[in-house]
Amino acid sequence: MPSHRFPSLSGDGRYIFFSSDAGGQGGLIFGNSNQIPVPTADNVRRDIFTRDLKQKALPLKSYDISILKESFAISNYQMTLNTSYPIHFNATINEGSIQEVRLYANDIVVGSNDNIPSGQISVQTFLSWQNDKLGKQSLQISIIDNLENEYFSENFHVTVVENISSVYEGKLIVLPKSLNLQIYIGNPVFEPLAAGLAATFNGNYVVIGPFTETEVSDLIAEGGVTNLFLARAYYSGQAPTQSRPFSEIYPFRTRSTQGSSLSAMSMHIGRNGKKANLKSVTYFLNGKKISEQIQPPFFTYFSPPAASDDNKSILSRWSLTSLAYDLNDNLHVSNKYGVIFLSELLPDLKLSLASGGLTGNNKILNGQNVKLTAISSGSFSTLEKVRRVHFLINGVLFASSEGVPFYTSANNIKQITYETSLDIDFERYAKPDGSISVVAIGEMENLNGYIPTFKSDPLNLMIQAPLPWIDEESNILVLYEDLTRQKPDAGEVAFTLDKLSKDQAGIAHWINDTTKMGAVSDRIDIVAAHRVVYGSWHDDYDSFENDANNYISISSNTAGDVAEPFWLKTYIDFLLASPKYTFKYVRVPHLVGSYYSSNIINYQDSRYQFINRHFVNKFGSPPSFQQRLQASYKMLQWWSTFEPTYWELANGVKTIVANGGSVQDGQKDRRDYRLDTFVSPYKSGEIAVDLIYNLALETEFRAGVPYILSTSSLRDSHFKIVALMHLLWQRNIGVITDVELAAYSKLPTIDAIKKLLADSRYTSRFNIIWSNSSSLGTEFPNWKNEDWFGNFMDASFPWIYHEDLGWIYIVGVSPTSFWFYSDKLGWLWTGTAQFPSLYSSNENNWIYFDKTKSAYYSYASNTWKPF
Repeated sequence: MPSHRFPSLSGDGRYIFFSSDAGGQGGLIFGNSNQIPVPTADNVRRDIFTRDLKQKALPLKSYDISILKESFAISNYQMTLNTSYPIHFNATINEGSIQEVRLYANDIVVGSNDNIPSGQISVQTFLSWQNDKLGKQSLQISIIDNLENEYFSENFHVTVVENISSVYEGKLIVLPKSLNLQIYIGNPVFEPLAAGLAATFNGNYVVIGPFTETEVSDLIAEGGVTNLFLARAYYSGQAPTQSRPFSEIYPFRTRSTQGSSLSAMSMHIGRNGKKANLKSVTYFLNGKKISEQIQPPFFTYFSPPAASDDNKSILSRWSLTSLAYDLNDNLHVSNKYGVIFLSELLPDLKLSLASGGLTGNNKILNGQNVKLTAISSGSFSTLEKVRRVHFLINGVLFASSEGVPFYTSANNIKQITYETSLDIDFERYAKPDGSISVVAIGEMENLNGYIPTFKSDPLNLMIQAPLPWIDEESNILVLYEDLTRQKPDAGEVAFTLDKLSKDQAGIAHWINDTTKMGAVSDRIDIVAAHRVVYGSWHDDYDSFENDANNYISISSNTAGDVAEPFWLKTYIDFLLASPKYTFKYVRVPHLVGSYYSSNIINYQDSRYQFINRHFVNKFGSPPSFQQRLQASYKMLQWWSTFEPTYWELANGVKTIVANGGSVQDGQKDRRDYRLDTFVSPYKSGEIAVDLIYNLALETEFRAGVPYILSTSSLRDSHFKIVALMHLLWQRNIGVITDVELAAYSKLPTIDAIKKLLADSRYTSRFNIIWSNSSSLGTEFPNWKNEDWFGNFMDASFPWIYHEDLGWIYIVGVSPTSFWFYSDKLGWLWTGTAQFPSLYSSNENNWIYFDKTKSAYYSYASNTWKPF
């Protein structure tokens, strides 16, 4: 018969029965039990109690354990194999205190934490579980009190499935990072046993370290941690008694103080090695949803809570979890763990836009440079602990500043000002709608290894999407930088926008005006000189850009006191002396020289040959006799500025000396350096360089009179257009031929510029929407693939040829949301999460495209229609 001293089991071993003599009546052996398990006011006899051993729960609830299931509910209680999950829970005990918490999976302990402050009756924490078995799993949390009693939560069930997500790798980047963090590792010691038996853990540890996170990764890869499950670790600066399970330390935790603010950004790489296409990313802080986003880039701001929800316990750890769903609703989980301890008085931080020429309604242009100012204020003792401020845009760190303090007359810090600039880059920073969020996060000196951080309110701006094929002005500042090779300052932005608003002629006129600026005009000179010397255009954009960067604005020696733009002559001399020139034409001949050598070298004939060569290079036809004579005369006139008595001139002196030398002995246009007189800085000679210089610049003899009579100007019709091809098309330019150029040179300048802007070699530079698409390889040039969209060819962007839809015209910057035009279907909207469903402007409703049927289903008419 059961009693409190002699309990009994049921036949199946499931139930245990025992009695209680709370009323002091002697119990069952005296026949005094009423068999009522719940005492009442008139029931003072010994009562019988029962416990279901399978449920592992006391019949009288003296505790409470609740598991946060919000993140599991969103995933329909599915988890992916070999993925770490933080299991968050709250636990409270009515009597005694909590000493340890445990996590069970299928009745096996898979995680525990005994580092709980003494006397704690309530805990809110998490245990991390990395599942390694497929199928249904039963999870349960238990708490152990100070008398070693163990109490269990209800079971909850999850299903572990294969990870078939298109995301190959995902990670959370939390900023600011804890720098110079190291850990010590308690490496488990195993006792070797007899042959054939596995070594067993003997309860001892060998402390190794300290290690950086990279060193720990290498150590694990090399098998340097004898058992990851049993290993323990602690941070540098902590005592060994503060060690925790290794899984709670590595990967390294972000260490922050109470009240600190942080930023996190998600990075997801697809199995094709490119950014993964995602349907959504949801963030959970300590198991509770804080943000859900459906457009990249994915980021969030958060402040780890310092106290439990019931305010009964202090939190020392936090977890940030992201659930990323690919286009097939497959899940990828990323986690970041941190520790929180101590507290610090934090200053205020305000962020503002110092300058940038906003266009109104917080709109800003792609390519714009804006100035940002952050000001931290607070008590002197607080501000002197501030070390730096970090600036972030949509979760991406782009600048840090030590700041400039402002002192009072008493030499106390009143505030600290931080300034930085930001180059607005739509493709890198913005969400598809153009929104960006800029914040400043301040970092203070560490407090026993914990970093206090504080955040400004976000500065929310909108970048105008760069769609120059439908909105010319949307990319005006990128155009400015393309042409001038420098970013416009606030004044130039305002001037440009004002000019465009007043000038109805449009972008083409503005570009033509810009070519008069020195930065653009110099590049036109580069094109002209190259053409006149070689008779061809630059082979590609890189060679053009290298020449421009290497020679524009380079100064050279001056001829006497005469100042000229010597950089262009230096460039011309480089071309004439290059292997390419000598390969094509042999060396530049002696164009002037000593009278003594004139019976060997016909200098006049050499000049005629040189003139003829470069006339053909520039104009495509040889000079007339009169033009050749005039050019030769001008060459001699230029040489007379260095040698006034040169023998070929009308007043020249034909002197021969006995040793065969000559006072005018100047090979390649040089004076005799032995006489300490002028020596040309150019290897190819003064008059060779000068002729090319004047042909390239199209110098006028006087106003309206060309350098060589009866020659036409090619600067606007040829040199300017080719320079703009390089500046606008850049690496898409390919090889420019005279045949292709003719299609532009025959047009008025403005029409030619409009044609340049309409060319796909310009518009495809802003093909942001398909920039991350996979290439089909060299066998199918210009063909790309998106798993959700199919195969397409985008060389003629914004027109693309889709294998099922045919030719379509794209209007958009992100595959998650864009419009396109089809001759057959009109305007349609779709995105990665919607296709092959599309919203039809024609039908004012949704349609569903089925390529296998070459038809689409109209929801407006509930019928299939041929495509």
